[in-house]
This record gives sequence, C-alpha cells and structure tokens, in this order.
Amino acid sequence: MKNLSRQAVVLAFVAIAAFLVAHTLNAFVAQALLPPLEGTESSIVRPAAAGHVQDLRQLAREIETSRLFAPPPPSMQAASGSPVMGGPMGQPAVLAALDAVKKIRLLGTVVGDGAQSLAVVEHLTGRRQAAYRVGDQVEGVGTVSEIRKESILLTQGPLQEELFLDILQQAAPAVVPAGAVVAPASMPGPLRRSVDRAELSQMLSDVPKLMTQARAVPHMNEGKVDGFRMDFIMKGSFFEKIGLQAGDVLQRINGVELRDPGMALGLFQQLRNERTVAVDVLRNSQRTTLTYDIRG
Repeated sequence: MKNLSRQAVVLAFVAIAAFLVAHTLNAFVAQALLPPLEGTESSIVRPAAAGHVQDLRQLAREIETSRLFAPPPPSMQAASGSPVMGGPMGQPAVLAALDAVKKIRLLGTVVGDGAQSLAVVEHLTGRRQAAYRVGDQVEGVGTVSEIRKESILLTQGPLQEELFLDILQQAAPAVVPAGAVVAPASMPGPLRRSVDRAELSQMLSDVPKLMTQARAVPHMNEGKVDGFRMDFIMKGSFFEKIGLQAGDVLQRINGVELRDPGMALGLFQQLRNERTVAVDVLRNSQRTTLTYDIRG
C-alpha cells in the first residue's frame, strides 16, 4: 500500500514536469512564429537587418549628395531688375547668373540662318566694341549660345543668362546751364555723294568690322523707337566717308523706316544692287535726306 502511494506521487511529479516542459516549448514556438506587435521595436537587431538599415542610410546619403532631387534655385532678377517670369514664345525663363549686365551691354543683333546671326557687344571696361557669332567666347562672361532679335543667350557651364538690347536705357537730354555758351553746329556736308560699288561691297562683306566703326543707339520719340542715333563714328571710317556725323538720327533708308538694328543691317545688305540710295536723317533737329549714287 505504501509502495503504491509512492508510485502515485512520482507519477504526479513526472506529469507536472512534462506539462511545464511542454508549456515552455509551446511559448518559445509561439514567440518565434507570431509577428511582432505594431508599434513595438525588438531589442535584438539581427545582423541581416542591421546591414539592411546601413544600406538604406548609405543610399539616402548618395541621393542627397547627387542632388537628384535638389530644390530649385531661388528667384533671381533679370538684367532690368525685375524677376524673370518667362522667355519669349513660351520659352522657359533664363536666370541672370553671370552678372553679364555689369560687364557688357548689347548694342545690336542681326538674326539670320546659322553663322549669319551676329551680336554687337560693348565691354564696359575700356568701352571696347566687338561682334560675336553663336559659339564665340565673350571674355569674362561666357559663350554666346543663341542670338535672338532682342537678346542673346550667354552660357558658362551650367549657368545661363539672357542679355537684352540696351534699347530703353536712353540717356536723358543734357540740360544746358543758364549763361553757358553753346558750340555752333558743325557745317553740313554735301547732301548728295557718289559711292564706289566695289568699296561698298567690300565693307558690307565684313559686317563685324563695319559695326565696330560706329555706335548707334535707339532714338525714342513718345516711347517708341523712331530711328537710331549715331552716338559715335570712328575717324576715317566708312560712315565718315559717306558723310554721316555723330548725332545724326537715321530714320529711313529708301523709304523703309528703321525700327531695330537687324532691319538696318538687312537694308544695308540689300543696297549692293541699288543704283541710288536715299537715307533720311534727323540732323540738328532738322529732317535731311542724304542721297548716294552707287557707281561702278
């Protein structure tokens, strides 16, 4: 009887131990199979997970340094001082990033096919004038990448700037102080001249050189361009030979009104085959017609 009681106690302990072992194993298996609860973090970082996190951080750093999603640059001002909202004909705005307006000014453009386009630029340092074509390098500024009717596009690496014609920066007329002695106007030259056709053709074949011999600025009348004033004429130049004077305002050539520099140069190019050329100028506030007979 005593032995039976002892065996019963042993079996009871064995059953309890088996239950505890089974329950413990079941808890471990459940912990391994159940997904982690949302909002909790595991205190154990597995090597594979740590490596994955490191890869993501490295990828983020590479994207940041590559500026793949870089924010747009801040708004910049155009040469006129107003924000650039958009280019002509729906073209995107060109940011003023080269400070070209502080170094050069655009005096005129001739828009043609390819290499026929031309831009005349004056360097503010030294007042030196030069003519440039697409692809030419403007010293200290950048490369002329495009020539338009009223502007040129300059580039230097990733930077771009659109420089507009210096057409509205018309200087106010000088005020003569009271009592000042006004110099007498120069005597007008002959109103009719003869021009050798061979010389005319030679000058028109080298337009860049021709445009460096004089400087013409727009002449404004009631807010509109009504011609171009010869602001400077080099001594001994072709313009001086045909009788033009500094201060003359060129308004019409053979009856065609001048509204932009490209039109003026285009008309000059067409004059090679003309026999008579009439140029209407405003000289000393008086309208005058200069007539040229093309001979040869």
